[in-house]
Amino acid sequence: MDTAMSQRLNNADSSLQNTIDTPLTDEVARLQTLDQCHILDTDPEKTFDELTTLAAYICQTPIAYISFVDAQRLWFKSKVGIATTETPRQSSFCTYTVNQSDVFIIPDTVGDERFATHPMVSSEPFIRFYTGVPLITVEGHHLGALCIMDYVPRELTLAQVDALQKLAHQVIQLIELRRNLGNLAKPNQHKKTEKQGKYFLRDVAAGFGVASLVLLIVGTISYQNLNRLISTHTQATNSHEVLKKLEDVVSQIKDVETGQRGYVITGKENYLEPYNIATSSIEQKLEELRYFMGSDPKYQQQLDKLESLIQQRIAVSQYVIDTRKKFGFETAKQLVLAGRGKYLMEQIRKTVREIEQKEDAIFQERSLQAQENAHFAVSTFTAGILLNLGLFSAVYYLTYREIKQRKRTEVILEQERDFTSAVLNTSSALVFVTDTQGRIVRFNQACETLTGYSFSDVRGKIFGIY
Repeated sequence: MDTAMSQRLNNADSSLQNTIDTPLTDEVARLQTLDQCHILDTDPEKTFDELTTLAAYICQTPIAYISFVDAQRLWFKSKVGIATTETPRQSSFCTYTVNQSDVFIIPDTVGDERFATHPMVSSEPFIRFYTGVPLITVEGHHLGALCIMDYVPRELTLAQVDALQKLAHQVIQLIELRRNLGNLAKPNQHKKTEKQGKYFLRDVAAGFGVASLVLLIVGTISYQNLNRLISTHTQATNSHEVLKKLEDVVSQIKDVETGQRGYVITGKENYLEPYNIATSSIEQKLEELRYFMGSDPKYQQQLDKLESLIQQRIAVSQYVIDTRKKFGFETAKQLVLAGRGKYLMEQIRKTVREIEQKEDAIFQERSLQAQENAHFAVSTFTAGILLNLGLFSAVYYLTYREIKQRKRTEVILEQERDFTSAVLNTSSALVFVTDTQGRIVRFNQACETLTGYSFSDVRGKIFGIY
């Protein structure tokens, strides 16, 4: 079969597919089993080549091959008389064979309407005879075929057909052995899975560690932000208290002025009551103001100036009151009209306004800072919570996925264990398996029949004893 012929196969009429019988086995399960055999695209092997050569020799045909039917192609594991390694599945004779439960024979392809127009029949290499024996696993999956071809029509003897079936049985035994050896080699894969599980636990622990670290960092930052927020709020409260105390001081000075004026005009002692109360409490108000304004030298200088002006204003009022008591209304009136008290009152108001303006600016700044600190604290806390939720969600997902994967692996292992036991027990060959210490770990029914020992009798025993 040359390259030109292979190209014709690729361009074969797709209508051929419509004539194929319904598959005897589930296609998905069949392809999974074929994949488990690890046979596709492997190098040529002497054992398979010998069986192919023997098939051609027994049936006296120029062409023989062992093929496996993949999803879209027919792949040749061993071949005699052909050069190509694969052909499209839909245009192959073997597609019919894998849908049969027994030998599929076409004595004369030209006389069979299904194949009369096939490219391999109507042109090079002009195939006139085909026989294929399906390769069927113990589960009933049709993986491929052992096939022979000839350039002339012909018939096979019963002995030749029987020989082909026996050769096909040997092929499937080789395939089953390959799959079983692959299953027996899976403990290393299980160890790898176990190692991956350890890495998974390490990663989970690391994830929780990172989450805890993030919580610690968020807690520290939140604590610092809270302290800054409290400090800023305290400072803003102090500024508010300063403004309030300034109002109290101004109110006290007004009481001093009002009491003086009332007494000068009327000469009655009861008008001095607001004056006496104000002069006795104003000193305390100034001390409270000094406390809330803090120890900043600039503030203290302004307070010293304000306190001096207030003392001078009180002294002027006291002098006017004393003059009214001793020399009467007119003399006291002249002192008031001299304007000393008015001037001091204006200076007091001016100084108070200066302090109020500074404190108001500070109050606004601290209020804004408090808002910013509060916003930053909330943002930091929210970001930390979201980050931790993300980390915990990731850890939860990884844990869930690992548990699900392990459960799936356990099911697969159990199925593989049951399958391997079934294969070994149905095999006519003597099969037993030992561990690295020579202890028996598998002992099929053929061994039990031959030796007279059951598997329970020899399990874990040294092979040399028997």
